[in-house]
Amino acid sequence: MEYLKTIMEVYESIFSENNKMGNLLPTELYNETWMLRLVLYWFAKDENKGETFANIPISINTDSNWFSEGRLGTVFKDEKYTHADGIYGNIIIGDNGYSDVKLTPGCKQFVVTESKMFSKFSPRITKHSNYNQAARNIVCMCHIAKNAIHELDDIAFYTLLPQSQIYGEPTFIEFTNRDHISETVLGRIEKHKDDIIEYEKLLTWYERDFTPFCDKLKVELISWDKIIETVCSNDLNYGKMLEDYYDKCKTYNQRAKRKSTDKQMFLIKSGGIVK
Repeated sequence: MEYLKTIMEVYESIFSENNKMGNLLPTELYNETWMLRLVLYWFAKDENKGETFANIPISINTDSNWFSEGRLGTVFKDEKYTHADGIYGNIIIGDNGYSDVKLTPGCKQFVVTESKMFSKFSPRITKHSNYNQAARNIVCMCHIAKNAIHELDDIAFYTLLPQSQIYGEPTFIEFTNRDHISETVLGRIEKHKDDIIEYEKLLTWYERDFTPFCDKLKVELISWDKIIETVCSNDLNYGKMLEDYYDKCKTYNQRAKRKSTDKQMFLIKSGGIVK
């Protein structure tokens, strides 16, 4: 695969002095997507599978695997699938579509992870305000696990993000609150009141499937900082590599966020259009 060498050369252009001669923005390499992949890769190593770790709930079973950007279907007919940043558990990928996710027979573990690097949960989807990203992921998880809810021992939705964001951005705690999730999903169902058959079908789904699913579901915010601390205490070399990568992610993503915010403020003050 000679092209992999060329791809790496393009990525390596990022490291030119002050990025003046680079061919890519640093955030093409230093971002939450690759941070998550590096984390899941470590937890899925043979020597780490099946292990539990202090202070964080992430643990990949010995018979589980992981995947990035898998497609999750939904119970709502007027909505397309969503992409999960990361998934691990007893999963099958690509059985229907190229990256569609389904659970293996007798599935015991199914965990979806959302990764953030100084960005928020999306508060809405097209045509449906107040249906946020966390609730949407959980609805899709329930749809995927509809025939395995009672078999699953480890089912969770984890959001991985900088420690400063957990309390610095209140919507993270708000959108992962169980009562808020339930209210959000019920609000989404209410949009179907004009279609009485579909509306009653969704209400039945909510009571029969979604409520018991949420009773078993673990929902937690986990900081990258705590993950790095855990990795360092078990694998110092990998932990230091991950810490160095995370530092660059913070540097470049915070810089990009400041530039975006400054541009928006300039446009607002000058009467321009914010895109």
